[in-house]
Amino acid sequence: GNIIRSNAFADGDSGNSYLYELLSRANHSCAPTMSKRFEGNWHVATLRLLRPVTRHEFLTISYLSQDELERPASERRALLRNRFNFFCRCTRCVEEVDDAR
Repeated sequence: GNIIRSNAFADGDSGNSYLYELLSRANHSCAPTMSKRFEGNWHVATLRLLRPVTRHEFLTISYLSQDELERPASERRALLRNRFNFFCRCTRCVEEVDDAR
C-alpha cells in the first residue's frame, strides 16, 4: 500500500491511481523543471520542460497542485510530509526558510 500511496498518480475524477514505470520515479521540487500532463484516460503521461535547464540540473516534477505550490514553505513541507513521508529540501523551500530568518 505504501508503494502505491507514495508513487502513484491519482485521478481525482475517477478515484483511480496509476503507476508509471519512469514517471513514478521522478523527484519532487517546489520549483519543478517539468510539468506533467495525462492524456487518453491516463494511459499516456507527457512531460514538458517549464524553462531551460543547465547540463547537470535535475529534472523534477511537483507532487503538489498549483494551488498548494503557492502556499508558504512550512505548509508545503507539511503537506509533503503527510502525503509522501519526506521533508522537502528543494532549493525553493530552503531559500524561503533562509529568507524568513
